[in-house]
Amino acid sequence: MGLRRGEVLGAVVVAAIQVAGTAGAAHGHAATGRPYEPLAWGLLVLSAAGLLLRRRSAVAALVATAVPVWVYLALGYPRGPIYLAVIGALIGALARGRRVAAWVALAVGYPMFVWVAPLVAGQPPPQPATAVGTAAWLVACAAIVELVKSRRERAVEFRRTRAE
Repeated sequence: MGLRRGEVLGAVVVAAIQVAGTAGAAHGHAATGRPYEPLAWGLLVLSAAGLLLRRRSAVAALVATAVPVWVYLALGYPRGPIYLAVIGALIGALARGRRVAAWVALAVGYPMFVWVAPLVAGQPPPQPATAVGTAAWLVACAAIVELVKSRRERAVEFRRTRAE
């Protein structure tokens, strides 16, 4: 099962958005944290490359996208659109029916990204409103994917029974 051109293009686009978008967000960050340097870029590219595993193994894609981002945060690099690949892997896992893995990744990943990584980096924890807002946003995104998947499955079943 080889890679499709669209999968590779998608991973390249995600890598470009993560690296370039974070470069813009990092402007002026050097005074308050670690400078945005080649190691940071490499971690973000590695995270995007993890998306190439989605079709083969949704769980491996979740791990391969999340671990580099966690390391990135634990090293104190600046924020930006760094979660794009992780979100893509989460949506991919839910869409492929790997619900338990996706929800476990969300439940484990949330505190690791929001509290543990900043603690390791020597940064302050997020404000309560930010932490709650982030959790609500993540659950809402996952719930929307679940709803869309459920509706699609029902529509397919309806068409199948109607054709019989």
